[in-house]
Amino acid sequence: YTRASSEAEWKASSIFNGALLTTSLSVRGDAIGPSTYKLDTEYNPLNSDESIYRAMPAAMFEIRYPLISNHDMASHIFEPIAQVIVRPDETNIGEFQNEDAQSMVFETNNLFERSKFSGFDRVEGGSRANVGFRYSTSFRNNMSVDIVAGQSYHLQGKNSYAERDLVNAGIESGLETDRSDYVASIEFDTGSGLAIGLDGRFDEQDLGLRSGVVGARYIDTSISLSGSYIFIDEQPRYALSEDRHEIRGSASLRLTDRWRLFGNASYDIQNDNTFARGVGIAYDDSCTSLSIAYQQAESRYTGEASDQRITFRLGLRTIGETQFEGDLYDPEQNN
Repeated sequence: YTRASSEAEWKASSIFNGALLTTSLSVRGDAIGPSTYKLDTEYNPLNSDESIYRAMPAAMFEIRYPLISNHDMASHIFEPIAQVIVRPDETNIGEFQNEDAQSMVFETNNLFERSKFSGFDRVEGGSRANVGFRYSTSFRNNMSVDIVAGQSYHLQGKNSYAERDLVNAGIESGLETDRSDYVASIEFDTGSGLAIGLDGRFDEQDLGLRSGVVGARYIDTSISLSGSYIFIDEQPRYALSEDRHEIRGSASLRLTDRWRLFGNASYDIQNDNTFARGVGIAYDDSCTSLSIAYQQAESRYTGEASDQRITFRLGLRTIGETQFEGDLYDPEQNN
């Protein structure tokens, strides 16, 4: 299939009695040309070769009221945030193939995003309010502490996260109910390259932990390292009846000013299996970025290969980015 997406946005901000007021109008359009009628499968709900089009206009109003305090040792900023987004329902759910928006993780990083889906194949629809706060402390020795917490409310129309597509993206995300789960995070940055963070999603009724991440990263001029422990509560609607415990790590080594090597791995503690790994090389300069990476995924339960692919990305700073993927996985050879 082939998909094209385009988005335009107008945004204006002003200050009124110490509050930062932001208004934006946006519109996004998506078009997809599928050839799924060629698939020789017993059950193929996307049996079509007709192009599908989708449009999503949105109007957003946001208010932030930063409160600032300074003293000899540190400066503090406490910022309540409220955001309302008005738009129509998402259309063609289940008709658009979902290749790049299958991972749905609700966290503080996307609490105030216009669409919380991870890719372009899904787009958030319906009216929604996002409410929360940010608190940060910056010390004179470059150390800092950042805290974010909040909740999202579905106000009107269809809740995109409760509407099923072929991979159930959004179900069990904490956003599928009118009042979402709570999300919160805290990060401590030493100011010398090392940072440690905690991130959690808590049930909106009993505050039980639904998912959590404990992570650390280290960055200097030549190397970047990150690692995390991840907990995910059982998700019966995904046929996952047990809690998951994972360890993930990634590294990037700079060879020259423009070339670097990178890699990643994910390990399932319960099943004692490294279920994903990848390596690659990248080039970056002021105008161009390109990378080639190999990724392999395995079943976390059996250890059998489930996906192998090579991805090539090319980005031109003033034009855009394109990506090509080659699938190396042959299920016949793995049976």
